[in-house]
Amino acid sequence: GPYSAVRHGRFKLIYFHGDRRLELYDLTTDVSESRDLSRSRPADLARMAKLLTARLKEAKAQMSIHKGTGKPVPWPDQLIG
Repeated sequence: GPYSAVRHGRFKLIYFHGDRRLELYDLTTDVSESRDLSRSRPADLARMAKLLTARLKEAKAQMSIHKGTGKPVPWPDQLIG
């Protein structure tokens, strides 16, 4: 399904649009992206979600449309509560 991703420094964030899921990886210790740090590193998750949102908006990216509502899925930083 559709997704967006950003890498900054040692971290990589992936936003899966279909189930509105964020995954965070530390590529210096986990090159294979097998250990999702999204729950254990909330501050890094929030920072990366803001960065991805800014880059998507800067690129004027069109977000996927949710089939149930007909509206675009939320920006990544809107998923951080």
